[in-house]
Amino acid sequence: MPNLGQPEVKLGLLPGGGGTQRLPRLVGKGRALQLILTGETISAQEAYRIGLVNEVVPAANLVARAETILKQISANAPIAVKFSLEAANRGMDTSQAEGFALEASYFGICAATEDKKEGTSAFLEKRAPQFSRTLKLGRKRDRTFAMANAFSHPSSNRAIPVDQF
Repeated sequence: MPNLGQPEVKLGLLPGGGGTQRLPRLVGKGRALQLILTGETISAQEAYRIGLVNEVVPAANLVARAETILKQISANAPIAVKFSLEAANRGMDTSQAEGFALEASYFGICAATEDKKEGTSAFLEKRAPQFSRTLKLGRKRDRTFAMANAFSHPSSNRAIPVDQF
């Protein structure tokens, strides 16, 4: 298996492409600096141990494993998947307080959907959910609350793009 690392310092460079910014967020500042400043490489098993990779899979099984994960994700409510991804990605670019506010806004939107009702019913009835694959909001009062939360970011007053719907 190949080794992973940030060997740029051995070439008189610093890691480009965001390496000095992403690596500390993934594995912590101390471990990241050790990898960046020494230029050392680590094995796939070590990368897994420190949280740099999610899994170590033999090359022959890589596509099958990726397809399995994709099927797991696509079986979930599309709006919840979309907003979970958006909250995690945007939250990394803000303060934790702003991230919490964004998450709460997206939670409010999801809580007002038909998919939330279906997911809860399916769970209680011990069956697989049949998500609608479209955004359908419940009662008018819930719709108003969800939309109000969706279009304003409470802690910074930044708008959330309409194409999120």
